[in-house]
Order: sequence, then C-alpha cells, then structure tokens
Amino acid sequence: MTVFEPGLLLTIAYVALAFVLLVMCLKTTWPWLAKVVLVIAVTGFYFTAWSGVRHVMGWATAEPLPERFVIVAGQVQEPNKEKGSAGTILLWVMALGEREVAREPRAYRIAYDKETHGSLNEAMRKTKNGVVQMGKVERPPVSGSGWLMAQSAQPLRLRISDMPLPALPEK
Repeated sequence: MTVFEPGLLLTIAYVALAFVLLVMCLKTTWPWLAKVVLVIAVTGFYFTAWSGVRHVMGWATAEPLPERFVIVAGQVQEPNKEKGSAGTILLWVMALGEREVAREPRAYRIAYDKETHGSLNEAMRKTKNGVVQMGKVERPPVSGSGWLMAQSAQPLRLRISDMPLPALPEK
C-alpha cells in the first residue's frame, strides 16, 4: 500500500482539515451553533467524497449496464442462505458505441439470477477459448404505472452472444 492511494490520501486530508477545525473551534469565540454546523458539514463532506472516490478506485458500481457491451470478465457470488447473502454477479465490461468500443473496462454489480449465471459461465468458457463475447441488456416493458418504478427495480435480462466479425470493406 502506498501513501498516494486515493482512500488513504483522502483520509489524511480530512484528518488535517478536522484538526484545523478543532483548533478553530477551541480558539475562536464563534457561536456554538456555528461550530456544530461546521463539524457536521466537514463530517458529511468526508463521507460524500469517500462515496465518490470509491467509483474512481475501480470498485463495482450499481449503475445500469450499458445497452451493448463486450464482456471482459465475470464473477458470480451465489446466494447463501446461511450467511443471508442474496448473491451478486460482477461483470467487467467495455461499452459498445455505434462504431467503437470503450477504451477501458468498468466493473458493474448486478443482482444474482440463475439464468444469467448460466449464460455468464458459458461466455467465460468461450472467452477462454478466444471467442469474444458481447452482451445486450433487454428490459421487458413495464406494465401498470411503471413510471413510478425505479430504474433498478425493473427486471434485467442479459443476452450474451459471440461478437460478430467486423465487416471488411470490399477491394
């Protein structure tokens, strides 16, 4: 571990800021309400900044998957009733644009699903054999008052297939 890791650096910076705030609170005649508000604000800013740094550090995000993507890797954590774990699927994917692939993969966390688990295992087997796999997100139409549902509450289906070969221009 180096001193320049984002989490450690952020913690050191906020400890220094908290020390300056402590000195200011002890050595000034500010009203006690102002001091309390400042302490709460600095504490809140730390947790807000830490939440943002987590995404920069490469931890899996719960944001929606891109509509089309190339699968780099995947890991399945099956549900465990003894530990009370609902299970999760971690995917490292590169988003597919109209004509290009994202330059760097991103880690995504999705809810465990037995069908997706099976598809991902097959995709990882093919990837090890050199067949590039692509995925497509299919969201079924929402019935009823679906506009009230959160995006993450909608069921997610992944269709995984072999990446088609690029069409070469004619000679």
